[in-house]
Amino acid sequence: MAASHYSETTAVTKAISLRDTGQLAASLSLLHVACDEDPENSMAWHQLGIGYVRAGNIGHAQRCLQRAADLAPESVAILSHLANVLVLKKDTDSALELAKKLVALNPGAAEVHLFLGNLYASTGQLDNAEHCIRAALERAPGMAAAHLLLARVLLAGHRQLAGAHAAVSNALLLEPENTQARQVLEQIESLQS
Repeated sequence: MAASHYSETTAVTKAISLRDTGQLAASLSLLHVACDEDPENSMAWHQLGIGYVRAGNIGHAQRCLQRAADLAPESVAILSHLANVLVLKKDTDSALELAKKLVALNPGAAEVHLFLGNLYASTGQLDNAEHCIRAALERAPGMAAAHLLLARVLLAGHRQLAGAHAAVSNALLLEPENTQARQVLEQIESLQS
C-alpha cells in the first residue's frame, strides 16, 4: 500500500473549480476518478466528502471524510469537516470526541474552542461550554459569535443574567446589526425587569 498524502492533483484542482462554479455532478464524478486512481490521496477523499455535503448526501460525505481522516489523522481541516458532518447526523457524542481532538491538535485556534463549546452547549453541559467559549474569547476577543454563545450559555437556566447581559452587549458592540444578539438582549432585559 502506498503512503497516504494530501495532494492537489490536476483532477482535484479541476473538480474543486467545477464544484465552485455550480457543476457539482461533474465535480463528484471527477473526484471519484481521482480517488479510484489514487486511493491514498486524502485531499481527493476530503474534497469528495465536501462535495457530498453540498449535494446533501451526508452518509456518503461521512464515509469519504472518514476515509480522508484515516489517511490524515492530524489534518485539522479534514477533522473539522468530519465533525460538522457528525453534527448534521446528530451524532453529538462522536462530534464531541472529534472536537476535543481538534482542540488538542490546534489549541491556539479560537474556532475549534468555540465549536467544542457549541457542542457542549447543545448537550446541556453548560459549565464545559462556558469554559470552551471563554477559551475562544481569550484567543479572539473580537469574535462576536463567541460573545453571543456565551450570553446564551449564561442565560440558560437564568444562571448569570449580568454576565449574559455583558456578553451580548459585547456581541452588539462588534456587530450592531446582529438580530440574534438583539433578541437575546431583549430576553435578558425582560428577565431583569
